[in-house]
Amino acid sequence: MPPPFLTWALRSLLLGLAYALISVLALRLALPPNYATPLYPSAGLALAALLCWGWRMVPAVVLGSFAANVLLAMERGHPSLLGPALIGVGAGLQAWVGAWAVQRLRGADPEELSLTEPRDLALFYALGAGLSCLISPSMGAAALWLNGAATLAQLPSTWGHWWVGDTLGVLIGAPITLTLIGQPRATWAPRRISVALPMLAATLLMVLATSQVISWETQGQRQAFERDALAAANALETALQEPLQALAANQVLFSIYPNLNRREFERGSVARLATGSRLLALGWAARVGPSELAAFDAAARRDGLADYRVHERQRAGDLRIATDEDKLAIRLIEPLQRNASALGVNIRAIPQARPALDHAARTGLPAATAGFRLSQDSADNTGVVLYQAVYAGEPGEPDNQALRQQALRGMVFATIRPDQVLDTVVRASAPYLAFCLVDTDPHTARPLLAGKPGCAAQTLPPLSRVHKLQFSGRAWELRAWAAGPMPSHDGMGSLLFAVVGLISTALLGALLLTVTGRAKRIADLVTERTAELRREVQERERAAEALHASEERFRNIFEHAAVGLVFTDLRGVPQQVNPYFCRLVGFSSAELMQRSSIAITHPDDRAEDLRLGRSLLRGEIDSYRRNKRYITKFGQIVQVRALVSMQRDARGEPFRLVGVVEDVTDQLRLRELERARSAAEAANQAKNEFLSRISHELRTPLNAMLGFTQLLELGGEQQLSEQQRGWLAQIRAAGWHLLEMINETLDWSRIETGALKLELAPQALEPLLASTWAMLEADAAKRGIAYSVELAADAQQVYADATRLKQVFTNLLSNAVKYNHPQGQVRVSSRALGDERIEITVADTGLGLSEAQQAQLFQPFNRLGRELSQAEGTGIGLVICKRLVEAMNGSLTVRSATGQGASFVLDLPASAGAMSSAAD
Repeated sequence: MPPPFLTWALRSLLLGLAYALISVLALRLALPPNYATPLYPSAGLALAALLCWGWRMVPAVVLGSFAANVLLAMERGHPSLLGPALIGVGAGLQAWVGAWAVQRLRGADPEELSLTEPRDLALFYALGAGLSCLISPSMGAAALWLNGAATLAQLPSTWGHWWVGDTLGVLIGAPITLTLIGQPRATWAPRRISVALPMLAATLLMVLATSQVISWETQGQRQAFERDALAAANALETALQEPLQALAANQVLFSIYPNLNRREFERGSVARLATGSRLLALGWAARVGPSELAAFDAAARRDGLADYRVHERQRAGDLRIATDEDKLAIRLIEPLQRNASALGVNIRAIPQARPALDHAARTGLPAATAGFRLSQDSADNTGVVLYQAVYAGEPGEPDNQALRQQALRGMVFATIRPDQVLDTVVRASAPYLAFCLVDTDPHTARPLLAGKPGCAAQTLPPLSRVHKLQFSGRAWELRAWAAGPMPSHDGMGSLLFAVVGLISTALLGALLLTVTGRAKRIADLVTERTAELRREVQERERAAEALHASEERFRNIFEHAAVGLVFTDLRGVPQQVNPYFCRLVGFSSAELMQRSSIAITHPDDRAEDLRLGRSLLRGEIDSYRRNKRYITKFGQIVQVRALVSMQRDARGEPFRLVGVVEDVTDQLRLRELERARSAAEAANQAKNEFLSRISHELRTPLNAMLGFTQLLELGGEQQLSEQQRGWLAQIRAAGWHLLEMINETLDWSRIETGALKLELAPQALEPLLASTWAMLEADAAKRGIAYSVELAADAQQVYADATRLKQVFTNLLSNAVKYNHPQGQVRVSSRALGDERIEITVADTGLGLSEAQQAQLFQPFNRLGRELSQAEGTGIGLVICKRLVEAMNGSLTVRSATGQGASFVLDLPASAGAMSSAAD
């Protein structure tokens, strides 16, 4: 069997790929603009996988759904990760809830989901399909709305289609999947032919038939859409003729009446600018040379335009005009009230107008500007201006630009807003259509002329049409697409056809599951009954053998049991006892049958035995257990634990007592020893806590005493006598000795309580020994003791705690000085013990130790008789050293003989690796 993680990974990969592939195929049945399909078998696949393989398959369902919906979103022009992610989470949550509900309410082992009973099928369909399938449609429809793939009005339809698809997908897909992975295999494997194959065939036929119906409906939709979109395009082209006609009329007007005044132009424009007109403005821009500006402004003011002045616009991006260049100044414009701010503007300075002006002057034909913000418009709306040149006399051929420029008198113009023109078209078009009018010139700053923001850059859905327009020298496109359901083409026909067919397939599957389940159940009952009859015959044959074997086993257990077994009558007289009980009380079986069990019970325990025995006989209790004492044949007392119960006959009447007796003498003795040990440990703990507390309490006043002693020694205004100084020296020495004893006691307490903290690291021996000897050098010099160090080249470093190792060296070297002969020697040496251990020896030439003293050397507070000497000490220094060295994973031993000095040997790790090896 592969490891569990590998099994989970392979199953997840298989489920995720299968879910994504089936989803992509199923979503081909979806009709635009909905993203739902009438059959979504992946929902059934997911539910079956979670029922068989557990909730750990949820991530595979989420990822499979996410991948399929990302592909669909990219294909349909809504590239986003948020929508597919929400849909994937909804799919995983739906499968988990469905599997949990089926298992919870059905109360069956997930590996025993056979669906052979009608009740099981009904629960499976109701919980796994109907109710749980409410989750994914709800989250999916919300995701489509958030992603902009569906409008608020489309959500109910999308949700309904989605729920139907998931529900039918579970009804059809789950049983087919269970025939492949369902448990028990004996139930599901045979259904591949009887259930899965017919359902697959029926589903395939329905899918093919539904695809054909969808194809017919799609063709009808396309034809209706093309008809409506073309009608809208024709209407737009017709609407765009209005500014062209007005422009041509004004060109003729200004050619005939070159000196037209404001009132005359107003009367000629009223009809064209009447209510319902798509024209924002009609006007005349006259050509004015630099020397004519003053006269031109004066003439305009005399015409009733009091504040008229030829000027340049002050907008970002406008062109700078040379002072000697002729201007095209707006002289007349209607309606005047709305467009008065445009009067006097030199239109040649407008960057969007300049190419159209040059084209109109050169060709004599109408020329439209790119979309731009109009001079007279305070809002940031896109407008388009059409210009047509008016010449004086014959302008000449179009290729004679110099002659045409000389003959140019000015420009008539018409201003429109494409969004207003398109709006009139939209109101007259089919309500499901959406439009976007785009200028295809790649250099234009405002390609979007009309439509919703961003529509110029969006990817068009499959049901769309692009109509190209040539409008006064500009290349425009009218983009139309279906943004909502089409009247009489909402896909309900194909949906109803598919749903009815697929429901029939699901009912066929339910029928096949019921029939195969009943057949399997009958076969199982026949097989089970046959096996039961065979077992009954075999059991009867074995019954006689078992009875004999049972009697033999009982006899063996009774004879060799490690506890006493006693069967008595209701008066307590033994009827049968085993050898263990006979050995326990010292009586033979025959002797015990001649006396009551109360007779061998200790007199102090008999009353309680009688009371419990009566309660047992009255039925107040079923059994009782108690500790009691027996008196053996030889007068000894035995502690036992007895369990006494009642045995009843076939009619339920009591007929004898059964006793199980266990010797607990040793157990009680062991329990007493345990209590004694616990008391000793508690006393030791109390001692350690007392030592710790009293040491802390003593240090505070002692430090104060030592401090004041030092202050007195420093002197002041009153100098101390030599005798007083001697007394102070004695006080100071005694105080430091007492402080040393307190510190050692504290260290001992920390070690005993496990509060000692060590920081292990590589430590060089030579500087550590040098700093230690420096503290003892003065005392050694007073006694004439020589000191030498011999460290081997490969034994210069150990792995230990620096502070505690120095404490050990200090104690050992101090003892070597204190207990040495005058003019003696102290020698420190080291050597390597292999690659992992270092041995350090501190040897002196002092008094030495006898074997008896060595045996008691590492006992706390035992100075081995040296307390009578002048050397100070507490008797726990060496004990602390030994414990510290052991805490650093080392050892401390002694080699000595009386009168031959002593050698203390430290064995410590050489490195951290040696420390780990020793610990292992």
